[in-house]
Amino acid sequence: MAEEFVASEQYDDFVGTIAIDGHEGGFLRELAANAEIPDDYYPVGFQMWNAVPVDGKEDGTVPLTIVAVRCEQAGVNIEEMLRYNAENSELPVYRFESSINFNRLRSLMKRLDIKVRVGSLRDANIMVYPK
Repeated sequence: MAEEFVASEQYDDFVGTIAIDGHEGGFLRELAANAEIPDDYYPVGFQMWNAVPVDGKEDGTVPLTIVAVRCEQAGVNIEEMLRYNAENSELPVYRFESSINFNRLRSLMKRLDIKVRVGSLRDANIMVYPK
């Protein structure tokens, strides 16, 4: 059964957004290589959850899922994928499990911006002012 690729909270604790800039463009290809994704898949996103030890290791390794489009199904480039999405009202992706050391993941990022708010204020227009 398919599920929408969006973050969600279980108890309405916190919600937010994230933005990442990669060095020299995206870094999904490197994450995909680490996850041993076949060449006929195009990585389009990743999910990291519960930054807990992987296999009992306390070395900062976190679970990671890469989601990738099967090129034969939905296209070999972003334009074809967007066209597929428009024609089919969804873009199917497939999960590939991996893990990565969080410091290594951070080193692949040029900029990481995470903003989180209390879940019950999800629809509030929060504005930040200088002191």
